[in-house]
Amino acid sequence: MPFRRIRFHVGLIYQTTPEKILAIRKDIEEYIDWKPSEEEKVSALVIGRTILQKHADSIMNAIWSFESDGGRFDQETNPGLRKAMVKAIHDSVPQAHILRYLFLGISSSESNSILYSSLKCLSGVLNTSFGIS
Repeated sequence: MPFRRIRFHVGLIYQTTPEKILAIRKDIEEYIDWKPSEEEKVSALVIGRTILQKHADSIMNAIWSFESDGGRFDQETNPGLRKAMVKAIHDSVPQAHILRYLFLGISSSESNSILYSSLKCLSGVLNTSFGIS
């Protein structure tokens, strides 16, 4: 009779062989080692999402709070946009995300005419924020 029922006050458990207990213990130890690394990954995703959202909001606010429509997307005429972009760059927000935020602020009819100036704007911010001339 390899498995015998043993009744405890907590419930039913099954008595098993020492080899199976060691295998279960190994699985539990692997899970205990795996769980913190997964928690770190989830934490990093949440922190990254929060940082990206913060900078997306600041860039969009800088775009839409500018008085005139003409220089809204230009860092030379919109100092708020320039400041928001520099802060995003210093917080390691990828360039692709910054450009995406700029394009979210642009309506589809304006996108072709502003594409080049936005790329130029981003490269100008990158050069000046890191001391490249």
